[in-house]
Amino acid sequence: MLDCPSMSFFTNMNESKIDIQGLVREIAGELSAGQYVDQYLNLETGEIEVLPCPYGFCDDWDEEIVNEAEDKIYSWDNMIKFEALPSYETFQIMEDFVLYELPAGSQLQQRLEEALRRKHPFSNFNAIIHNCSARQAWFDYRQKAFERRVVKILLAHECLPAQFRDYCENYK
Repeated sequence: MLDCPSMSFFTNMNESKIDIQGLVREIAGELSAGQYVDQYLNLETGEIEVLPCPYGFCDDWDEEIVNEAEDKIYSWDNMIKFEALPSYETFQIMEDFVLYELPAGSQLQQRLEEALRRKHPFSNFNAIIHNCSARQAWFDYRQKAFERRVVKILLAHECLPAQFRDYCENYK
């Protein structure tokens, strides 16, 4: 069982004005960028730290900066880790967009379905979506999909402060 912070933590949490909606958007935006990073959210302060994933390509990360961020993260009493999305989940978001957000049988839907079936589906999809009228609809859909994932992870946290829980339970 997780050892939750004391009730004084939750009192302080409610007094501080953390922009939860902004945090959800920021974390989702970073996740949707497709980088091999994990994000850590301090539930006491709303602070976010980013570290390279263990399986990511991290040659360009400064070791000293990573060590400082790790030390900071490990000192937090109440935090949540948001891991980079596996490629099959990102693929599912693209597939759902094509199936449920585009007009059934439209030329664009057919082109994107074909792009997802071929070799290199991510680059094929992007080549089409970035040069069509549905470009902004795709960005909006993807952002919302990642925000829903962030909210789901928050709600699964045993020690989620009421301020966060209220926002997440009412998220639409």
